[in-house]
Amino acid sequence: MQGSDYKIVRGGRLLSADRRSADTADILICGNRFEAIAPPGLVAPQGAQLVDASDRLLMPGLINAHTHGHGSLAKGYGDRWTSMPGHG
Repeated sequence: MQGSDYKIVRGGRLLSADRRSADTADILICGNRFEAIAPPGLVAPQGAQLVDASDRLLMPGLINAHTHGHGSLAKGYGDRWTSMPGHG
């Protein structure tokens, strides 16, 4: 592959649900495939397109981050509430 087939996403905070953290990382992408995820300073092929993510949160696998996830996460919690005496 040529360097022009690559993109490197530098310095974003990579969300890890397993570790419950968002550490700074670099991601090397070739086409539509992640080739490597590493701490900042990952070496990329010459000619790779640089994407500065230093002020971004990266969420692998999340297609549309604008989903109002906080509402979805709370779905069903109201089913566990009990009514207060005299209110229902």
